[in-house]
Amino acid sequence: MAVRPINLFLVLQGVFALIASILLIVWPGHSAVVFSYLVGTWFLVDAVLALVASVRRKSGLALGHALLSGLLGILILAAPTALLGFLVVVMSVVAVLFGTGVILVSVLMRSLGVRSWWLGLVLGIAAVIAGFVMPMFPADTITVGMYLAAFLLGVYGVFSLMLARRITTTFRAFRTQDGRAGGWNGRGEGPQVIEGEIVDDD
Repeated sequence: MAVRPINLFLVLQGVFALIASILLIVWPGHSAVVFSYLVGTWFLVDAVLALVASVRRKSGLALGHALLSGLLGILILAAPTALLGFLVVVMSVVAVLFGTGVILVSVLMRSLGVRSWWLGLVLGIAAVIAGFVMPMFPADTITVGMYLAAFLLGVYGVFSLMLARRITTTFRAFRTQDGRAGGWNGRGEGPQVIEGEIVDDD
C-alpha cells in the first residue's frame, strides 16, 4: 500500500503551508516578495514529492505533475514580480465574476419575492467595482491578497495534516495482529466483521 508516501506528501505540504501562512502574517511589509518565493519553492517541493510518488507507483500522471510543478516553480523564482502582477489580474477577474454572479442571484431572489434581495445587489455591485479598481491600486491589492493567501494556506495546512492523520488511523484499523496490512479479506470482510451463521427463515 502506498499509504506512507501519501502521508509524507500530505504532512510536508501541510507543514509548509502553515509555515508560509505564518511568514506572510509576521512580515506583511515583505509579504509580496516572500509570497512569490514561497509559491515558487512550494511548486519545487511539490515537484520533488510528485517525482518520488511517480517512481514508487510508476505513474505517468504523477510524472507529468512533477514536471509541470517543477517548471512553474523555476519560472516563478526566476521572475517573482510576474507572479504578483498575475495575482492582481486574477483577483480583479475573480471579483468581477463573483460580483456578476451575486447580482444575477439577487435579481432571481427579487423575482421570487425575497425581501432582502437588495443586499446581494449591493454586494455584487461593490464586488464588480472593486474588480475594476484593483488594477489601479496594485500595491494595496497585493497586500489584501497576501492576507487572503495566508488565511487560505493556513486552512489548507490544517486540513492536510488532519487528512494525513485520518489516513493513518484508517490504515491502522485494517492491520492484522502481526503488523501486516490486512484490509478486506477474500470473503469480503473488514476488520470488525463478526462471523456467525445465517439462519434461513424458511
